[in-house]
Amino acid sequence: MYETESPQTRRRMRILAVIIATIPCYCIGFIALSLAPDTRVTPTPTVTITITITSTVATPSVTASFTPLVVTSTITSTSTQTVTLTASLTPFQPSTFTPTFTHTPTNTVTPTPTFTNTPTPTFTNTPTPSNTPTFTNTPTPSNTPTPTLTPLGG
Repeated sequence: MYETESPQTRRRMRILAVIIATIPCYCIGFIALSLAPDTRVTPTPTVTITITITSTVATPSVTASFTPLVVTSTITSTSTQTVTLTASLTPFQPSTFTPTFTHTPTNTVTPTPTFTNTPTPTFTNTPTPSNTPTFTNTPTPSNTPTPTLTPLGG
């Protein structure tokens, strides 16, 4: 079935299959690197001051002797101040940009056209009556005899 294929063609197909099979591994590696925490973070030292005040009060002691009775008591108050500096490392976090929108209203004058009706004079040619007499030629009927033909013989 594959006798017609050359060994070089089969080798190329195997290498191509290996390359295609490793593409998902590369994609997973890039995703893992992008989600990994940043190890190049600069630690920021934080100074913590702790003040400790210690007070020592001596308890009274009673000394008895058989000679005259003398009661002695000693009260001593000693205060000691101790300063303890503690350095803790805080990883540096760069500030993030947070955009904010501030609405600033501005007054803008927008001219609008206003139509004003202005009457304009209109001239109309109106004929004026005149007292000019008009003559009309009216024909008057006249009594003129007209000749008629009468047929003979009849």
